[in-house]
Amino acid sequence: RWVSNIAHCTLAWHKVNEYDLNTYHYSAVINSYARAGMWTESLQLLSAMGQRKLQLDTISLNTAMRACEKLGNWIQSLQLAIDMPTVLLDTSIFDTVISACGKGCKWKTSLGLLSVMTQSRVELGSITFSGVISAFQK
Repeated sequence: RWVSNIAHCTLAWHKVNEYDLNTYHYSAVINSYARAGMWTESLQLLSAMGQRKLQLDTISLNTAMRACEKLGNWIQSLQLAIDMPTVLLDTSIFDTVISACGKGCKWKTSLGLLSVMTQSRVELGSITFSGVISAFQK
């Protein structure tokens, strides 16, 4: 948790001193929040990126989603995927949501996401199938 506090202070310091903050800076802090299990802070920072007109990327989105997944918040992870631009929806994003749904014992949702991936021609991988199978086992 102390690492996330340092990252947050660093971000605040850069803002106060009017440094240009970019997606990389925000992604780094989102990552530190995610590692500390601070999913609400991750989501707040993701929202701040949008408000500052910074381009959201797959890394920032996936990291925030993993923070939600880590604490079993499958609904928020799924909502992030729904709200994001289609261009960011790749295999890693779907894998994260499927995993989060699996941890939430939502096998039907995991199976539905697998169907969406197929229809959208998103590449299916071993992690994808493993996540769906895991959802069935819970």
